[in-house]
Amino acid sequence: MNCNVCDAPMEDDGGIVGEFGILPVAFCCWCSSSMTDMVIQMQGFDDIDILKERIKELEEDAKQESKAKKAREKKKT
Repeated sequence: MNCNVCDAPMEDDGGIVGEFGILPVAFCCWCSSSMTDMVIQMQGFDDIDILKERIKELEEDAKQESKAKKAREKKKT
């Protein structure tokens, strides 16, 4: 089996073999790492200010979910 991106032979070096829906795919460790890095850059996760903003958003979401959960539990009693 070869990598679907660079056509290198797949080795036991941390590559990924799986499916996109029903389409079988294989990515060597280099292409897998490169795609992960690309997603990190595209989402802005390599920018500390964007990460700090996202953390604040996640903390607020968690607080709201916690309040909603408590309200649901209170209704049950």
